[in-house]
Amino acid sequence: MSSDNDALKTFYEKIWKTRGTRFIAAARLKHMNGLSVASVAILSVYVLLISTLAIVFQKMLSDLGQSVLNAANISLSIIILAFSLIENARNHLGNSDAMTSCAMALSKIYNKFQPRYLDKAVSSDQLLKFSEEYDGVIASCPLNHLLIDLDKFKQENRDQFGLSGCENLITRWQISAAWWLSILWLYLLAIVLPPVVLWVLFFHFGTAFIVTH
Repeated sequence: MSSDNDALKTFYEKIWKTRGTRFIAAARLKHMNGLSVASVAILSVYVLLISTLAIVFQKMLSDLGQSVLNAANISLSIIILAFSLIENARNHLGNSDAMTSCAMALSKIYNKFQPRYLDKAVSSDQLLKFSEEYDGVIASCPLNHLLIDLDKFKQENRDQFGLSGCENLITRWQISAAWWLSILWLYLLAIVLPPVVLWVLFFHFGTAFIVTH
């Protein structure tokens, strides 16, 4: 009897965690899709700005300065093309929808299982049927969530995982920071790096880029 109760508890916790973690993974992927679109738009603005600067300050720029801006413009255009193709292939929005569909399907199983589990009215045959339904849903979704998504789920359900209280405040903050960093780092790098590189070049070699009279 104890082993049956353990099996029921294990399955209940597994479907509860997997369902919640898939919703969190879907949110992460949706954020990444929005940032991906925004990054390409901002990089495209950089190209327009560089082109505008090259025209407006044409008389002030030396041949080297013009060449640097032209090279930066061409390089950034190539980067945008490659970045767009890679991000399109990663299909964040489609993967987010797939994760959401998986989580919704798991929710249907969870909602049927939970009242029976709480009433202790689940037989071994019923548990086997629920397990087969669960395995079918998981098999139908080729994607899997990341470990950081599970950590985020634990952080959001801190009471159940012993992460509540001031003594775990740093741990909860670290989990949130790591989850957001997994979303943001690539797009922040893509947005920040080009202007920083140009600024460093003009800061260190500015006199060579400007015509002096």
